[in-house]
Amino acid sequence: TLAQLLNATTSGPNGDLDGDGRSNYFEFIFGGNPTAGSDAPLVTSRVSNQFTLSFFRPKGITEQTRIESSTQLVGGSWTTVPNWAASSIITEFGDYQRIDFTTTIATGNGGLFYRVVIE
Repeated sequence: TLAQLLNATTSGPNGDLDGDGRSNYFEFIFGGNPTAGSDAPLVTSRVSNQFTLSFFRPKGITEQTRIESSTQLVGGSWTTVPNWAASSIITEFGDYQRIDFTTTIATGNGGLFYRVVIE
């Protein structure tokens, strides 16, 4: 509606029209729907010792994408996963690309946390 377009809290890049805690811009970058409230911008799966992180990103964006890992979720040191793009499967979906990054989970090391950074 016109009222929604004029209200920066619902239609601006930092707005959250569907109230799901993700900004409209975040949902756009990850191929979501800012009005749905049920998007899954990052999907993870594990089969045996293979961990896969899947997400969408728009084609031709000026922002840079990277995957980072850390041994601690809070207060840890995050480092870029080397060669993550080369080891990912990239599938074209219209104006977006789906990224499927798969890695082997090392046993006996404790766990790793992963995050996708677009800036």
